[in-house]
Amino acid sequence: MQSRNTNHPWTTKTGTLLMGGLVLLVVVIVAWAGRRGGSGIEGENQDHARRSASSLTGPSASSGVAATRGRSGATHKTAAHKTAAHKTAAHKTAGPRVVLRTSWGSGPGQLGRKQAAESSPEGPASFLVDGDGRVFVLDQVNLRIQVYDQGRLKQSIPLPADTFEDLALMTDGSVAVLDRLSRRTVRVTNASGQLVSEVNLVGPGVGQGGAVTGLFARDDGLWVEVAHGRLVRITDASGHADPQRPWVAGRFTAGGSKVLSAALDGRYAAEIVTRPAVAGKVPAQHLARVAFDLRLAHLTALETDATGNVYLGALMMRHRQSAPFDVIEQRSEVVVVSPTGRELRRISLPAPVTGLEFFRSIRVSPDGTIWHLAFDAHGATLRRY
Repeated sequence: MQSRNTNHPWTTKTGTLLMGGLVLLVVVIVAWAGRRGGSGIEGENQDHARRSASSLTGPSASSGVAATRGRSGATHKTAAHKTAAHKTAAHKTAGPRVVLRTSWGSGPGQLGRKQAAESSPEGPASFLVDGDGRVFVLDQVNLRIQVYDQGRLKQSIPLPADTFEDLALMTDGSVAVLDRLSRRTVRVTNASGQLVSEVNLVGPGVGQGGAVTGLFARDDGLWVEVAHGRLVRITDASGHADPQRPWVAGRFTAGGSKVLSAALDGRYAAEIVTRPAVAGKVPAQHLARVAFDLRLAHLTALETDATGNVYLGALMMRHRQSAPFDVIEQRSEVVVVSPTGRELRRISLPAPVTGLEFFRSIRVSPDGTIWHLAFDAHGATLRRY
């Protein structure tokens, strides 16, 4: 049976119009809601992506976000945001960490400072970090070597004088200290501070003690650096005098097959060269020329890690162009160079804020960790990078 309304022409037309209007209204509402919701989510993710991109430096960050936007959808943008956030977090955690902070003084955990009017201001001359993370600080002002573990004093090794300037740790745990000006010797003690040997610096390969610029320990004995150039072996592995005194023309790389040298190349650059680690002088091969935007005062480190990367430390200064021509800016950096001579990165270190003299303030561990000992008016701070 058919409905009467269905058979009425006006009723049929009206029903058709009403139905069409309802369908059109539903389509409009759905489209409007979809546009509103989609715009809100997309805009939020774009804002996050833009903020993430702006917090990173370099073309990879911005191009990565742009490529993700071009591919489609909020899902990819959210992934890009997470990746950028992860990179930002990694960048933040890669910064320096304070591992030791001490005050000036002569107490058990303190380090000494000397600021007499008739002599140069003096603080800890050198330090090293062993494979277990223990820190050995040459506290020559207080006639001792301070050994710290996890930031706490564990041991003090006594010294007979305040004229030592560098130290090295031998493979058997013995500690060697360098006195180049007064005794002109290298003194080797065991972990308890008992004397093992005392070896003269002056001899074959070393014309005068004052020319020595560093002390280095290797499996085959102790080596001293002369005038930032050649290394001369002065003891055997047991710490006793080596009558042969072989020498090589530079500092050993981690593997020991090569030696490195670095020197200023003009006022704004330094050159690093390598040689085979054989006795005597052999031709050098250019590795890298490292440029700086401030005038170089001096080089502060030349180290390598287990992979062969080279770490060149430098102190830069800018002076006033008119009298009194004082220093108005100082910067300290470590530049990391690959074994093939490619610059990998630069690490900014705190610039010196005191006039305290030191012999060595930067060390590099085999894993590439950079250790920097800095001084201020309150004490000494060791940071790791």
